[in-house]
Amino acid sequence: MNERVRKMLGFLGLVEDDYSDYPAMDRPYYDEEPQPEPVRARDNRPRTVIPPNAYQQSAPAPAPAPAPVPRSSSVSVLNSGPVVARPRPVPAPPGGLRGMTPMAEVEILHPVTFDECQAIADNLRNGRASVVVLTDAPAEVRRRLLDFTSGCVYAFLAKIETLEKGRVYMTYPASVRVSPEVRAALKSSNYRSVE
Repeated sequence: MNERVRKMLGFLGLVEDDYSDYPAMDRPYYDEEPQPEPVRARDNRPRTVIPPNAYQQSAPAPAPAPAPVPRSSSVSVLNSGPVVARPRPVPAPPGGLRGMTPMAEVEILHPVTFDECQAIADNLRNGRASVVVLTDAPAEVRRRLLDFTSGCVYAFLAKIETLEKGRVYMTYPASVRVSPEVRAALKSSNYRSVE
């Protein structure tokens, strides 16, 4: 028993290990002396010398432009039910950031079940800001909704902002800026209306 405790303490580094238990290292590590490698005969055959510029080519011909692919809506075929066409995401305007978002373009969502989270993704895909109020949702659903929202924000290259910690979040596409007036109006209405 004492030996087991001592070995455990030695393993943990709390006691100096007794090296007398190990076999002596007096003998050489290898049983035989290393042998020198045999010298190989040199190949004296003539070699072909290629000048350095032999493989240079003229400028490559430009590749033909790919034919434009018609844009179609994506189709949901996950379940064997009817085929449902979904709208394509609205691309950001070519000028960069859009102006400040008016109050009419901010949608306030009060999801209570996880099934209601599709509206968050739809708003991001359509280029609209949304305020997600999670005060009415149970704790388990709140966590799942926040995870889903974070995934949508990552997938659509959008942004998420905490308005009230653990309760109210604002998501908006990267091409949208939400004005301070809209934020103040939302806070003053306690995130209940968009007026």
